[in-house]
Amino acid sequence: MPVISGCGGCSRITKGPAVSAPAANASADVVVKTFLAAIIARDTNTIQKLTFPKYWERMQNDADNPLTNWINITDVSIGKPMLDTYDPEKYKYVVRVYVDFKLEQCEEMSFRNGANAWGYLLARNTERERWRIISAGMG
Repeated sequence: MPVISGCGGCSRITKGPAVSAPAANASADVVVKTFLAAIIARDTNTIQKLTFPKYWERMQNDADNPLTNWINITDVSIGKPMLDTYDPEKYKYVVRVYVDFKLEQCEEMSFRNGANAWGYLLARNTERERWRIISAGMG
């Protein structure tokens, strides 16, 4: 597999095979599962399909961008989507999906290596739109 530059030259970052985006009507938890697989595969096309542009930009500018710092994710447990009220004037439907996983990364920054818990906020404006990630964190 090709090595991805970044992470101060971390040679353990590799590019995997492309990850197919889920169907447009996929549930939010399936979108998160696919997003995490695309991160480890370094599949930026699929990642961009599953995120809003502002989140994609923010992710690219993070010092510990998962594309250049995360080596692998294992023992992933994805919770069921829970209703959220994030920015109700902008998004009609919003859910939060919590994830537990073991992370291996080049450099420990905002996550530690090993067991972690995280949450992803997803939104859409119609029931026919794809769920897309607008934010992440534990808030």
